[in-house]
Amino acid sequence: MAMWLPRLFVALCLASGLSPGFSFGQAAPARAQDRIRVVTTTTDLRSLTEAVGGDLIDAVSLVPANFDAEEYQPKPQDVLRLKNARLVVRVGLDYDLWFDRLLEAAAMRELGRGGPGYVDASLGIAPLEVRGVAIGPGDGHAHGSGNPHYWLDPKNAEFITASILAGLARIDPANAMTYEANRQAFVARLAAKLAEWETRLAPLRSMPLIAYHNSWPYFARRFRLDFADFLEIKSGVPPTPSHLAGIIQTMRTRGVRIVVREPHEPERDLAFVAVKTGASVAVLAASVGALPDTGDYLSLFETNLGQVTDDSLEKIREDLGDCQRCKLCSTRTHIVFGSGNAQARLVFVGEAPGADEDAQGLPFVGRAGQLLTKIIESISLTRQEVYICNVIKCRPPNNRFPEKDEIATCSPFLVRQLEAISPKVICCLGAAAAQTILKTKSSVGWIRGRFQDYRGAKLIVTYHPAYLLRNPDAKRVVWEDMKRIKALLDAL
Repeated sequence: MAMWLPRLFVALCLASGLSPGFSFGQAAPARAQDRIRVVTTTTDLRSLTEAVGGDLIDAVSLVPANFDAEEYQPKPQDVLRLKNARLVVRVGLDYDLWFDRLLEAAAMRELGRGGPGYVDASLGIAPLEVRGVAIGPGDGHAHGSGNPHYWLDPKNAEFITASILAGLARIDPANAMTYEANRQAFVARLAAKLAEWETRLAPLRSMPLIAYHNSWPYFARRFRLDFADFLEIKSGVPPTPSHLAGIIQTMRTRGVRIVVREPHEPERDLAFVAVKTGASVAVLAASVGALPDTGDYLSLFETNLGQVTDDSLEKIREDLGDCQRCKLCSTRTHIVFGSGNAQARLVFVGEAPGADEDAQGLPFVGRAGQLLTKIIESISLTRQEVYICNVIKCRPPNNRFPEKDEIATCSPFLVRQLEAISPKVICCLGAAAAQTILKTKSSVGWIRGRFQDYRGAKLIVTYHPAYLLRNPDAKRVVWEDMKRIKALLDAL
């Protein structure tokens, strides 16, 4: 792409009658009245235009930051803005079709299609989801030319800014070298940030997510995310009860832990599926300015990454709330969330609370818990240095084994706990923990004693302390597993 973009600029310059070998002097800062006025349809394009134009331009966007641009209705003052502009920049791909009517009303030939002041920012973009569509009542937004949210792949900003650069060079050739230098500086900053963003999102690769509206295919492709489904039946068509039921089933089957909402989208349906499945709601901005601290193109991605990667035990506990998601809520005394060091290198995961844990709201405080404390101390650690939790947060009646629906309902919170802590080692105590996390039906005796990889951590399975109380001879085997854990932690 790096070699192709300069050739695109040369071709655009030649098409506009400029020589790609021209020489210009460095431009002085422009006075406000001398700046080139640019009108963009969206805030994203305004930010990218400002990155190229610098203080030589005065850019305004027509669609407010926190507004669905596809539903925008032009206002009379928008026509006046166009009449004062020398350059317009639009999204294209049928996203801002209303802009054609506005250009016609302004009657500015130089800003119309093919004019020197007209820029379609989708030039050079390879659109995703191109398909034929039949439009009828209730069909929502028709995207026959492809999904139009291409600016949400930050790599596409190289193409967008190349198109903007060509437009500015056409109408202001005297400052073309300044625009080119501005763009090159921006692309360099973008490349450095992109490498950082890819690293930050690496733990979420291939993780299934749910969104309300299909704004995210370019974002997902760049960062290798997997949007499993959308609450809208079609783009612009709200969900029905049966569709929401299907979404909940998909989320439980695929283990979806994050649902994505844009600020202007309705909260109720997303909150409903999140509560039913134990997922968290991440509010992401699809446009510059739609959330606080998203005032420019680069900060848009910085903020969005923070929304999907910055989970915490406090937020998970808040999302769990006074959980009524399964039948165990009717018999419990306390929710037993977990305890210990939120930055622990070692996490122990058990099965479910017992009677003592249910009474106190803390994990592993009965006889099995006292034995676990001794096990932890045997490797020169304390309970305050590790984190202890269970697959199930509520006590099953008579300490029975957790049922399938209970594990499916509660395990998303466990997975979020593990990701928020990001331990070096996870020790599964017993079959319920091992089978839930590893998604296996193997017995503890079959899989214990060796490390396995789990989302960047090393995971080992051993016997539950309650099992050791019934079978003291197995303590020797557990001690061998603890020595393996200590050796690994000492080596890290």
